[in-house]
Amino acid sequence: MLHLELHHRFSAFELSAKLQITEGFTSLFGRSGAGKTTILNMISGLVTPQKGKITLYNQVLLDTEKGIDVRPQKRNIGYIFQQTRLFPHLNVHDNLAYGWKKCSPSDRQFSFDEIISSLGLQALLDRKPEYLSGGEKQRVGLARALLSSPALLLMDEPFAALDQPTRIAFLKIIKNLQQQHRIPILYVSHDLITVTHFTDKMIFMENGRCLMQASPRQILPKLKTVDPSLHQDIPNVFT
Repeated sequence: MLHLELHHRFSAFELSAKLQITEGFTSLFGRSGAGKTTILNMISGLVTPQKGKITLYNQVLLDTEKGIDVRPQKRNIGYIFQQTRLFPHLNVHDNLAYGWKKCSPSDRQFSFDEIISSLGLQALLDRKPEYLSGGEKQRVGLARALLSSPALLLMDEPFAALDQPTRIAFLKIIKNLQQQHRIPILYVSHDLITVTHFTDKMIFMENGRCLMQASPRQILPKLKTVDPSLHQDIPNVFT
């Protein structure tokens, strides 16, 4: 589904990643500074690596050797950031319509009302972003991304600022949507509860390298040998 080879040297950091990601709910896990968000930014087209190739469903999005670099708005990728980036001058309905109108009718995976209902946004449609709580803004941001019918959804710890019960409730919604509509998701996280209970596959990153890729249950026992400080007991979450 997604194949990438990325190489980029920053002033004090070098990223070198080669990954083959299949459909499903995949997490990029590691400490802050491991390179997780950088990979998402390169996949989305917001950052161009010095050397690399990215292919999504056999469409070449980036090939530095051939001079191919598809613009972010042409990559058909949804990106949900840590901080919601809603248009402040538009109400919720018009923010959602922006993503909806970007997608041609023949390519739409969802109906407008379906997403509003799934994320419980009916009562918020007339509000401006300044009158929304943090959790409400994240629901609107998620809905807007889904209404653009992306081929891939990137999520950069969008619920990190929310309390755990609210975060878990969001993740249940996302997991259900992903399973129902088979939307591939690449989710950046440093929260082992999220990774263990909600994602199908896990990629462990450290110092710009992807060290392990398998199911969370397969990787977790190995974390203690890689970095004891990353290993922790994981409480049960009933999903």
